[in-house]
Parts: sequence; structure tokens; C-alpha cells
Amino acid sequence: VYGRVRIPYGVLFGDFGDMGAALIALKREPERCIKIMEETIPQILEEIEAWADTGVHSLWLGQWLCSADLISETDYLKFVYPYDKLLIEAVKAAGMIPIYHFCGDAVPRLPYIKKSNPTIFGVEESKKGFDVEIGKIRTGMGKDVCLLGNVDVYDIVERGTPEMWAQEVERQVSAAGPERFIVSCGSPITPDTPPEQLLEFIQTAKQ
Repeated sequence: VYGRVRIPYGVLFGDFGDMGAALIALKREPERCIKIMEETIPQILEEIEAWADTGVHSLWLGQWLCSADLISETDYLKFVYPYDKLLIEAVKAAGMIPIYHFCGDAVPRLPYIKKSNPTIFGVEESKKGFDVEIGKIRTGMGKDVCLLGNVDVYDIVERGTPEMWAQEVERQVSAAGPERFIVSCGSPITPDTPPEQLLEFIQTAKQ
């Protein structure tokens, strides 16, 4: 059983209410951005403790709009990395497992994400011009972290066949497993995926 917790960088985008405005603010109003994020930290830490009191086993921390195709390494280290690392450590200290999922081009961020030391780490599937092949993620993160697979939810799960599912699962397990690896999708299941097809995919993965 897992819960979800906010992240300061995500709160920042919610505060500005517009992706473009928030990205521009990172350059034009960096002090304001940092203030917004730091003011949320005590609240988020309280949320983590509250989740721990409910008895959940893990917390999902989803990061987005900070990949190498969107912001610079300097901005990542200023606005994202220290806060994510803090929350991952807080989740562990509260006795839960941090599941850290990163959208976008994660490969250039892997040295820092590895230092953040999430117990479970997942990435989006390759698309929009970036390559996050699961073997590269294993190489960058090392053998000690548990990886979530990034099976393509559209071309493989929704539109694929049992043969395609089996081939992709075998490919990912070979590249990133078999130990400390969980077959998973890189993005949420599409609305047009029939439930019975999803169940068939799960059974294929279990085999």
C-alpha cells in the first residue's frame, strides 16, 4: 500500500498556475521560487509523518518538468535536487519506502538521483525525442536500487499483442534485472486500454 506526497518543485508550478510562467520565474525570480518551495517543506514533512501514522508501506514522489530537455543542470541543482533528496531521506526516516518517479530525460540526472538514494526508482518511457532505455537507467543507478520498468503504455500495452508484451518484458528484465526490478509502465495506463487486456499483460509479465 502506498500514498503520494507533494514535492516543492511541483508546488512551485502550482503556485504560478502556468508551466511557462514557472519556468521563466526560475530565471527572473529565483529568490521568490526558493522561498515558495522552502515554505512548503514543513507542511510536506508533516504530510509524510501523517502518512506514516496511517500504516502505508511506501510513498510515491513524482518529479516532472525538470529533466535535461527542459532546465539546465545548474537550475536542477538549485531548485530540485536538494529538496528531493531531503524528502527521500524523510520518507525513509519515517519508516516507509520512497518510490521516486522521474518524467522526461532522466539519464543526465542519474548521478544526482543516485546520490538521493531512493529505494525504488522509475522513469518515463522513451518519447518526445529523449531516450531512457531501461538498461541505461540500470547502468547509471547501479545494482542496489530497485527499478520500475518503463514499458510503453500506448504502443506496447494498449496496441500490442501478447507476443509483443512478452518480448518487451523479457528485454527489460534482461537489461535491468532480474534482481531488484519490477515490471511496470513508464506512464499511466491509457483510458482506451481495455481492462481485460491490462489483466492479460499483467499475467504475461508474471510468467
